[in-house]
Amino acid sequence: MKSKFTVKKYFSDRIFIIFTLSLVIFFFFLGFNFSNPTNSDWLTTGDLISYQDGWNFFKNDDWRFPIGALPNYGIDVGNSIVYADIIPFFAILFKIFKNLLFFNFQYFSIWILISIFLQLFISYLIFFKFTKNFNYSLLGSFFFALAPVFLYRFGIHIALASHWLILLSIYIETIEKNKNLYRNLNIIFSITVHFSLTIIILMFHYFFKLDEFLLKKNKYNFFLDGLILFVFSIFIMYLIGYFEIPAQDGLGGGYGYFSFNLNGFFNPVNRFHNEKISWSLFLPILKYTKGHYEGFSYLGLSGILFLFLFLVSFFIKKNGFIFKKKKMIIISLFFFLLAISNNVYYSDKLIFSYGLNNYLYGILGIIRASGRLIWPVYYLIFFTGIIFIYRNFNSKNSFLILFFLLFVQIVDLSPGFKEIFNGKIYLEGNKLKDSIWNIIPNHYNTVRILERTNTSDLYFKMPDYLGRNGFKKTDIFNAARVNRVKLEEGTYKTTKKISNKITDSNAVYLSNKIQHARYLKYIFQNDSNYHFYFRDGIWILTDKKIIEKNNNDLNKFNELKAKFIHFNKKESMQFNLNDSYQGLGWKKTPDGIISVGYLSSLLFSLDQNKCKKKNYLNLNFKLDDNLHAKDYFGINIFVNKKLANKLNLKEKQKNLFQIEIECSSEEFLIEFEILNPLSLRENKKHLNAQKLGFEITDIELIN
Repeated sequence: MKSKFTVKKYFSDRIFIIFTLSLVIFFFFLGFNFSNPTNSDWLTTGDLISYQDGWNFFKNDDWRFPIGALPNYGIDVGNSIVYADIIPFFAILFKIFKNLLFFNFQYFSIWILISIFLQLFISYLIFFKFTKNFNYSLLGSFFFALAPVFLYRFGIHIALASHWLILLSIYIETIEKNKNLYRNLNIIFSITVHFSLTIIILMFHYFFKLDEFLLKKNKYNFFLDGLILFVFSIFIMYLIGYFEIPAQDGLGGGYGYFSFNLNGFFNPVNRFHNEKISWSLFLPILKYTKGHYEGFSYLGLSGILFLFLFLVSFFIKKNGFIFKKKKMIIISLFFFLLAISNNVYYSDKLIFSYGLNNYLYGILGIIRASGRLIWPVYYLIFFTGIIFIYRNFNSKNSFLILFFLLFVQIVDLSPGFKEIFNGKIYLEGNKLKDSIWNIIPNHYNTVRILERTNTSDLYFKMPDYLGRNGFKKTDIFNAARVNRVKLEEGTYKTTKKISNKITDSNAVYLSNKIQHARYLKYIFQNDSNYHFYFRDGIWILTDKKIIEKNNNDLNKFNELKAKFIHFNKKESMQFNLNDSYQGLGWKKTPDGIISVGYLSSLLFSLDQNKCKKKNYLNLNFKLDDNLHAKDYFGINIFVNKKLANKLNLKEKQKNLFQIEIECSSEEFLIEFEILNPLSLRENKKHLNAQKLGFEITDIELIN
């Protein structure tokens, strides 16, 4: 007996078919191993490390208000689940059920599956609205689920792969009922996924809202609706942690650098883990500049045909547009021009550029990676080309043509599919191997670093370690944005404490920089309470003995000798920061090094046999007029912890000062206590909050 036909069953059957196809694509690319929510081993490279670490710190922390606050993953920098890039909606949802989850649970594979399904389903809905043909619409949706611009993001920014939110924006503009409600819900939900997508969706929706406003001249509804959306958006943003940092710190540099290249639609190359891969079997790799990976948007051979049909559609009546021709022109040009930015490149050649007002550049800093704004144009090209074929051929022929074009597209993109098949896109990171890393969590709940940054190279040397091992706090982290002032102040506090032989209770200190290890040895070597270990290329400082030292620990500790300085030989300070005289508190410049913060130090040894009663360390220095508005700059100089000199440096005085060195020890620690360092931010010239002092260009020890 045949089952009775109902619209509900008809619709559910189609969803089932699309979901089944989504599962096939999901397992094809992610593999059965990495698709397991209890397996986080694939989240161990690049930004993927921070996803699982950020989620673990959030999951294991107490509930706070705002809900998305994440203060222990980046101590005192105002971090939140927004800036940890861990898909706030899922982070909050799964934290509610954290007591029911496995220890290593990750939800990122679940999000990937949902994204693939919605990418297929929403594109299918759009095609079906204009064709009323299930088979053709389903076939067309495959172009979207297999789009390189979509799949590529799963390897570097999982949240940003939620392109279905852009497709949903397009779909909403094709419906009539409750359009404003769906627009607003889409915007608000996108805020809980990734703000880059919110920016795109806001631009897209408000183009249509403004068009309706101008046509209907209904100012009341336009402004009231905008006010309601604004209030709800601000509330959601506050709740999940957008305002844990100041508004100006939400701005990022990069507009004009992370942009779309004019060859972007035809260039099949992009990077995974710093390795170039090609997405085309037929087209050659074209040149581009470094930041243009954000504008990666290869169309594929069939997509290039759709681009041609997209352009043709502007000149013929029977086109493939889903919106009116005028709207398509304005939308496409708007996103295209913003994506290109003010620096227009073709290949690796700058065609032309134009300056931007500082305030305008600051606003565009919210966009930062403008290359992503090409995504709406990218998808409109595919919608137009596929619908164009359906409108200009009968149902059977259009299906056969599209089937052939899908086959061509898959063949052309096969090199890219091969590179990401079965989880190959997720390389296993270099995990810590020594047994000491399993012992440290038994003694300490906090992991600290000497000089903080939101992109510490040390962080990437220890993937999935911090979050997985139950630490409560760390300032070794990775975040998209931070409170720049607090970030720098935290380093200054740590520098001062370490200089005074003070460490935080329940904290272990790590460093992979030899000059920092030398400094720590000088400070703590005579204190029997402190112990040094060197494991997996990382120096470990503890305030108690946690394990017996092995020969490697002892040998490496003995090798930590202050760098030797020769008499009467001038040395440029344009040297490698990782193996030189610096202790803490410096930043490299084109001409040398500049002091950062309130305390900077140099550490060196000299030849005692050549040492005379009085020796002098000559330092050539300069002050930056952009930083020092006052007519003096104060420094207290300490030699081996004893005050040696007090200086008020005049801007016009001779750019050389001497420090007297007596042959009283094998190693010399020179500390500069800077009394009034300033930052470009304090001088209202930049967002950089580093307090900079004086720059050393060269150094010479004379006798």
